[in-house]
Amino acid sequence: MKQSFQIALVIIFCGFCAVCSNAKHDKKTNVTDITKKFVFRNGEKLYARYCAPCHGEQGEGDGIYFGLEPKPADFTAPDFFQNRSEQDLATVASRGSKSLGKSNLCPPWGGTLNEEEIFSIAKYIKDKFEPKDSLSPN
Repeated sequence: MKQSFQIALVIIFCGFCAVCSNAKHDKKTNVTDITKKFVFRNGEKLYARYCAPCHGEQGEGDGIYFGLEPKPADFTAPDFFQNRSEQDLATVASRGSKSLGKSNLCPPWGGTLNEEEIFSIAKYIKDKFEPKDSLSPN
């Protein structure tokens, strides 16, 4: 039983290595693309759980906790991303909105989420909601 479990693990590991190895050499799909997709999907899942209740699924500041004062940030507002970097978004996700001089209603998730998860949320918000024609510095 133990030996068959070990063999199954080796087969799974070899299969994973083969997939990763092929991805590195595929001219159409590289590891960076795969990583970006993972980060985006992970960020999407985390955003839905930790951010959407206040900011809304579409980022318009109209989540299920409506009536908050001040209203949660609207990520779709034309000027939201002006002078706001991905690092600023990560700081707010980690330390709360008060860390950037905003209200204290957005809680700090740094004690709940690890650094990669915080980065995934910030990346998701920026990639999903920033206008594609934006001239934001980051």
